[in-house]
This record gives sequence, structure tokens and C-alpha cells, in this order.
Amino acid sequence: MEIQFEFAIRLANQRGRMSADSENGKTKGSSKLSLLGNIALILGLLVVIAGGVVGWLMPPPPPPIETISLTEDEPVLSESTSLLEVLSPNTKDTPDVEVEEVMLIDANQVPPLPIKYYVQVANCLDRECVGEHRRLLSRQGYRTRIENSVESMPFREVRSQPLHSSERSAAVAEEINQDHGLNGYAQVLKPNDWYRISLGVFPEVDQADRLTKALNAKYARRITFEHVEIRLDFEHMRVYAGGYREEKEALRLKTYLERREPLFRDLFVTALLPRD
Repeated sequence: MEIQFEFAIRLANQRGRMSADSENGKTKGSSKLSLLGNIALILGLLVVIAGGVVGWLMPPPPPPIETISLTEDEPVLSESTSLLEVLSPNTKDTPDVEVEEVMLIDANQVPPLPIKYYVQVANCLDRECVGEHRRLLSRQGYRTRIENSVESMPFREVRSQPLHSSERSAAVAEEINQDHGLNGYAQVLKPNDWYRISLGVFPEVDQADRLTKALNAKYARRITFEHVEIRLDFEHMRVYAGGYREEKEALRLKTYLERREPLFRDLFVTALLPRD
């Protein structure tokens, strides 16, 4: 009986160890499957993120040709051309009463012009600057839009105190112009009954301030100088690229141009009405 009892105990222990080993095997197998699933998920996320980054870095395609206005001169309507003649060229043969009705209907049905987004790449003072930026944009596959603009900009004029003698003013101006250490060109002006020496206008305050200090250091005992702010009409030409319906496309172009061309700096996106 004791032998049979010991045999039963051993048999139970062996079965317990076998069941534990099988459970451990299942646990290890499931752990391996779970680990492989996590690795596959991480790789998928990395592929999606890499695709998004590459898509952002790629330049936006140029807009269709018909959406970009060219730089040729626009047709100018004469003063006698009315809105009715533009919208309905054949209304001359219709009675006057019907003409008024057609004009009212067409004027109310004119759709608003869509706004397009451009990247301003340059603010030029001469045609050479415009041509250079247009060539750079053409190499990248983008056409340009040129806008003439006149703004009232602040400048600094360096001038002397009022002088009542034209001979004294001319003598001081000639002496200043013979001094090569001073910037600017002195000329005698007569705004009223007195005279004044002007050294010209400067766009930067620092330039005007340095010249004023240098003049006062040399001529303080004879005449004093100052710089004052004046506003002058500033004519320039703006160079644009793009012509997109969505602002995000213009922002992509801005980022692309800043990375490709060292000349393109401080670009910004602006919204403009298209030119028909």
C-alpha cells in the first residue's frame, strides 16, 4: 500500500510539471507574437511620418498657366466704356428699357474675383533687379508677376541751419564737397528768403546721424547741422511668384525658395486679386 501511495504522488507531481511547462510555453509564444505585432506597428508609424515629411519638403507644383497673370500691359477701358458694354456687347440693338433690365441683372450676377496667394520675393528699384529675380524663378519652373507700386516712405534729410547769405552757403557747400571723408553731396537750397545747405536724404537713421555728427564736429563754430524726417514718394517694383488658390501651397513655395536660392531671403506670402 505504501508503494502504491508513493507511486500515485509521483504521478501527480509529473502531471503538474507537464501542465506548468505547457502553460509557460503558451505564455512565451503569445509574448513573442505580441512583440512582433508591436514592432510592425512602430515600423508602420515611421513610414507614415517619413512620407509626411518628404511631402512637406517637396516643392509645390507650379499653378496652371491660366491661373497666373502675365506681366504684359493690361487693356485699359476708355471712359465711355460702361459695365453693360463689357458684360453684354450686343445690347446696342436692344431697346432702352430692356437694356436697363439686362444691366441690373448682370451687375447682380457678377461673381466676386477669387483671391490668389503669392510669394513676394523682391522689392526692386530697377529693371536689372527684376530681370535677375525672374531668371532665378524661371530656373525653378515658376512664372512671375510684377506690380508697380508707389509708397510714401520716411527718409532723413541732413541739412544746415538757415543762412541768409548765398555766398556763405556756396562757400561752405564747396568746402564740404572737397572733403572726401564726408558722405553725401552738399547743395544750396532756397526754400524761402533764406538759404540752406542740404546733404541729401538717407533711408536709414544711423547714416543720417553719423553724417550729422561728423559735420558738427568740423563746422560747429561756423554752422550747425541736423537731420529731420521727411516723407517722399518711393517708386519700386514688386516681384511675385505663385498664384495659388490655397495659402498653404504658397507657404510651401516660400520654404522651398528660401532653401534653394541664397538670394531669396525674408520672403512672405500675400493675397492679391488676379488680373483679368
